[in-house]
Amino acid sequence: ARMLLFGGRGPAGTGPGGASADLWALPVPYDLTPPSEPWTLVTTPSTPPQVGGAAAIYIPGRDTVILFTAVTTASGEELAVFEFRFDDWTGLSGSWHQLAPVIGPDDEMGDPLRAHHYGQAVYDADRQRVILFGGWTEPRDAPPHYGWTNDVIFLNLAAGGDGVLVGRLAPPAVAPRSHFGALFDDVRDRMVVYGGGNPTDGTLTDVWQLGFDAGAYGTWTSVAQIPDPTYDVPPQRENFTFAVDPFRERAIIFGGLLTGEPWGTDPRPATDQVWEM
Repeated sequence: ARMLLFGGRGPAGTGPGGASADLWALPVPYDLTPPSEPWTLVTTPSTPPQVGGAAAIYIPGRDTVILFTAVTTASGEELAVFEFRFDDWTGLSGSWHQLAPVIGPDDEMGDPLRAHHYGQAVYDADRQRVILFGGWTEPRDAPPHYGWTNDVIFLNLAAGGDGVLVGRLAPPAVAPRSHFGALFDDVRDRMVVYGGGNPTDGTLTDVWQLGFDAGAYGTWTSVAQIPDPTYDVPPQRENFTFAVDPFRERAIIFGGLLTGEPWGTDPRPATDQVWEM
């Protein structure tokens, strides 16, 4: 088993704002003892655009990484989809390929689709599709949400070729957001979204699910939160990790930056809190 790390921002990044597009691998023993091997940079002859807030996810059945990022054209930023294909079972080398998925007939957003920064991607294994939700888009100057979005983009890989893209609009009750958490709950056949925020609504602490028990593109419903008798509910935060524990049927929230008001302003101290839902 291995853990993959892609991109981000930092001193080593050479893209805008210190963005990078490197891919690293860390072997993880099955018994969860501390790794005995170091992080390794996965070698590749080329890299996708270095963009802050790109969304990447590993696809087990294909042994590839799907990346949603941005390319700049004469008409502005557009969504671009790349796939990293490993050379062999070691997973230490491979190559990036830009995909050219077609826009499906059920699309509600138009061609080309806009690039999304700081959204989240999850994988729906039963339907072999990647789901991208939220983030912000350029330009970020138009009220009421200044480019923040609640769009949902489906990349259907089961369709063959480079896949089919379908953009769908979420209902207004699901506030646009970035820097949130999202996961796919295979047991209940749903995507779950928690928190995040936007400049208009501030920091959000709501929970929503997009359930697929009735309809290919799902139905949004709000999920009620039952406070812990001692600790209440998690305090407002951004840039946290949100993961599913299928065996115990729970979601885990770890870390992040505890946010001030208005949303996104300093101070934003880091936290090592762990919460379960």
